[in-house]
Amino acid sequence: MGKSPNQEERFEAGRRSFCFCHDAYLQTHSKYVRLCNFETRSHAGSVPPLTETPSLESSVMRLSQIMTSVTASHAQNTTSISTLSAEQVQLDERETELRDTVTRAEVKRSWFADFRDWLESVATFLDEKVR
Repeated sequence: MGKSPNQEERFEAGRRSFCFCHDAYLQTHSKYVRLCNFETRSHAGSVPPLTETPSLESSVMRLSQIMTSVTASHAQNTTSISTLSAEQVQLDERETELRDTVTRAEVKRSWFADFRDWLESVATFLDEKVR
């Protein structure tokens, strides 16, 4: 299937126009690069190598391992929380006992202080009677 002469002329004119525009771009670009003192560098070394896309089976296996690890960690943390809760209850009970002991000791100290004051007043009274 051939092109008509009119189509060939338009095609050739378009190609020349493209080539002219492309050449003008390259000339302008190279002048701009020289004007700005840009250095051309190769970036081929900075492109990372291709990595293999993981398969569904390997992804499911990794997720299963992670879920097993998380489940074990959750069980261990739950056990720790239970142990700490029981220890807190014991410490609260011990604190209550110690506070009661301190209160009873304060009552006894107060009683003995009052008894000593009374005994000193009796002793003072008896001293005055003897003189």
